[in-house]
Amino acid sequence: MMSLIIKFKKVIETLRKSTFLASFLISVSIGLIDIGIACYLKNQQLAQVAYWIGGGIAILPIVGYILYQARKSEGNMNMDELKQLSYKKNNKNIKL
Repeated sequence: MMSLIIKFKKVIETLRKSTFLASFLISVSIGLIDIGIACYLKNQQLAQVAYWIGGGIAILPIVGYILYQARKSEGNMNMDELKQLSYKKNNKNIKL
């Protein structure tokens, strides 16, 4: 039972590390589906609309990943600033 839990934790850790790869693969698959739909359509205007809609949807996973990383790094930066302020405050108290 413990080995199953350890394996599950390793799988989750691997998935966390490969978030960009997953979002990229989702974008590529959406793009390929979009190309297939656009090629199936006989009307040229409908095909162009399908390309634009599919391209917009295909880029969403990558944009979501970039925004997630930006928010995550901003949170880490705030934590580092708080740690530095706490360290400075504690050092001032010790020197007095």
